[in-house]
Amino acid sequence: MRGVSAADAALWDEGKSAEIWTKGNAGVLPGANWVPDWPAPDLLKNVNGAKYKAYPVPAGPDGKIGTKWQNSGVNSSFMINKNAEHPEAIILYYNYLLDNLANPAVGSEYEYGFAKGYDWDVVDGEPTSDESKIKEFNNDFQFITGPARIPDLYMKSLVKLAEGKQPETPYEKQLFEFRKPENWYAAKVVMSQIDIRKQNYFTGAATPTMISKWNLLRQSELETFNKIIYNKLPIDAFDTFISSWKANGGDQITQEVNDWFKSVSQTQS
Repeated sequence: MRGVSAADAALWDEGKSAEIWTKGNAGVLPGANWVPDWPAPDLLKNVNGAKYKAYPVPAGPDGKIGTKWQNSGVNSSFMINKNAEHPEAIILYYNYLLDNLANPAVGSEYEYGFAKGYDWDVVDGEPTSDESKIKEFNNDFQFITGPARIPDLYMKSLVKLAEGKQPETPYEKQLFEFRKPENWYAAKVVMSQIDIRKQNYFTGAATPTMISKWNLLRQSELETFNKIIYNKLPIDAFDTFISSWKANGGDQITQEVNDWFKSVSQTQS
């Protein structure tokens, strides 16, 4: 990195890291498949002749590859009044959105969106959901919890486009219009390494030991890892950290998390 202190890198948030990259002071930026939407446009604007491309996560010296995936899979939640006469209505509503809007068929009444004049309209003889093209875009009343989504449809559709296949469904045509080819390719790179992700399957509330000890354990982890990375501690310090982490609540938290996972797995089965 030109003109940048590597020792400060551990203190940077997402915005600062992006700023360094878009000014041309760093050659690599870890990111998701939406980097072509942000912050890549700033890179192209700031650095003459700049080009970027998504690359697979590289293997370490031992040939192993892995990334930590912390996403809980939950991006919204809602509560229902205990006195509601029909609490099941929200589930029926959401199932309706899932069946009809998540991946509508060609020719269906929801091919272009929920309703003409609400989330899509006809401009110059062509249907569009691009807000900038619709003079009176009426979307003040948003979908409750947002439109329904099929979890893997987005990435699989982008991979299809990256492979040069023509968009067929309304959903694929929408992605073709609103997502850049760089997005398509980045999604293909991500999906080509789907097996290297190490997912955290714990999505429950904090366990008793987490409440009392997690912050200290997490702080110890960050401090130790940073010191090892910047050569302020030997690599063997990792083993010492693990022993301390386990003894100071880590083993107990692991047990509590595994007990939680076992309980919800039995409920689902």
